[in-house]
Amino acid sequence: MIVNGFIKLIFGSHPISIDADTIYYTILATSASPFRKIPVYKIAVLVKISGREINFSKFADSIIADITNRKSTHKFRIIADWFICAEQGSLYLLEAISTRENRKYRGMVNKIGVINSSNGAISYKPGSLENHLVSEKLESLNANYLLPDGDSWYRELQSVLDVLLMIFSRLRRFDRPGLIYQK
Repeated sequence: MIVNGFIKLIFGSHPISIDADTIYYTILATSASPFRKIPVYKIAVLVKISGREINFSKFADSIIADITNRKSTHKFRIIADWFICAEQGSLYLLEAISTRENRKYRGMVNKIGVINSSNGAISYKPGSLENHLVSEKLESLNANYLLPDGDSWYRELQSVLDVLLMIFSRLRRFDRPGLIYQK
């Protein structure tokens, strides 16, 4: 329920399918790099994992190709907040995905969080107190899916999503995006 709520709130209906997995992304902001006037896209990505194998490079490459096609530009930078949604998502999955290569894949700056789509638990930084606090809120929303009032449920989910994006931006304070050149 949480994953479908996120898709309805922010990610819209432009999915990219890779094997049995589905990727949704949205461009949150666009700016220009200060010296080269190269566009910098701040995006949020949600990946619905259906199997047990995760090919992060394939996901990132498909987003880069899609942005290249939609924006008709070959040089750009990406700052991405990833929400990996899996039925058995946990801290172990986060540690497997959030490697140095994936956090700086092809010049992208990636912050990765894992959401357990069955109960709403989230992991985005090992040992963080905020993992527990946000997970409690998501678990509560998951248990009360659209019971009293659908609009208030979506407002609560939007506030949680805003908190998650704020946490991700705070985690990236010293990261700098690299240049992506797509032929």
